[in-house]
Amino acid sequence: MKKKKLKIIFLGLCIGEIFKENEELALKVKESTIQKLVILLGQHKIYQFLLALNGIARVEYYPLRRNQNFVIKVIPFFSLFFILFYFSSNFFKKSI
Repeated sequence: MKKKKLKIIFLGLCIGEIFKENEELALKVKESTIQKLVILLGQHKIYQFLLALNGIARVEYYPLRRNQNFVIKVIPFFSLFFILFYFSSNFFKKSI
């Protein structure tokens, strides 16, 4: 179980480093790719996927409007799922 989690963390780190300070590559990202990152973030709740999304949405502290709009468009769709899953998992942990 720990090996799988470490692999997922490493995946998040790699994706984040690929897009970090690489505007040309970040502008080639499709909305479906951002959607997959948000899904991975929701499934695994790993901080590195947030860093990857941050790397896609802004380069060298300058926002990439197109990618920011993609992230904003995708996150509300899954946010209800995140909230429900987070609270239900915390509820079950406390009740056991």
